[in-house]
Amino acid sequence: MRNKVFIIERNETDKIAEDYFIKICGFNREMDKYKTMLQDSYSIRKKLLKKSSIKAIISSFDNNVISGNSIDINGVRFKCNAFEQIHRENIRRIYIYILTAGFFELKDGSMLESVYADAWGTAYVDAGRDILRSVLSMDTYNKSNENDENFVSDSFGPGYYGMDVIEVRNFFKALDSKKIGVKLKDSGLMEPVKSIAGFYIAVRDQNNLPGKDCRACLSNEKGCCYCRAKNKLNVDSE
Repeated sequence: MRNKVFIIERNETDKIAEDYFIKICGFNREMDKYKTMLQDSYSIRKKLLKKSSIKAIISSFDNNVISGNSIDINGVRFKCNAFEQIHRENIRRIYIYILTAGFFELKDGSMLESVYADAWGTAYVDAGRDILRSVLSMDTYNKSNENDENFVSDSFGPGYYGMDVIEVRNFFKALDSKKIGVKLKDSGLMEPVKSIAGFYIAVRDQNNLPGKDCRACLSNEKGCCYCRAKNKLNVDSE
């Protein structure tokens, strides 16, 4: 699979995105005012969805592209300390992607409506990633003759699991983002803003994947081995 465009239909995402939106805005509380605000937000979503669509560009690779804390794709090297924790022989498939939910900005509207628009955009990006992850899990399963466990990791990407945010530029070198209408601005931000890039890694055994406490890691030059050693010293000293 190389630079394959995947389009996610709205009927797949609306309910998932709504659940994310409610959590983002705190509308899951049982008070009339929150129910009213939620109803008001639906009219904003209706306007936004007229010019938005969820698309992803994806390429996949065997486990020979990963070594230590790096993934090398056609001469483009991605570094992430958390990669060191994943045993190569445990990896079934590595997927690199850029996903966009389209434009979620209102040219005219109140500050509150702009907040709703931004939250809806984030919600649809999260919904799109959930669906993409499920699709990639099925892709790995269909291409394998193995009957053991098939698990797709959380997304490794700029700002997560110790990957530097500057790595976002490499995704645009490795993928043909023009196919889904996403470009990288000189500032390093993606356009549309509600876009995201990362890796999904399909494995046989999820036990040696980095833990959730690594997800928000800001990294450091000493790397993950230092983190594990430091944690062990802390435990031994208790």
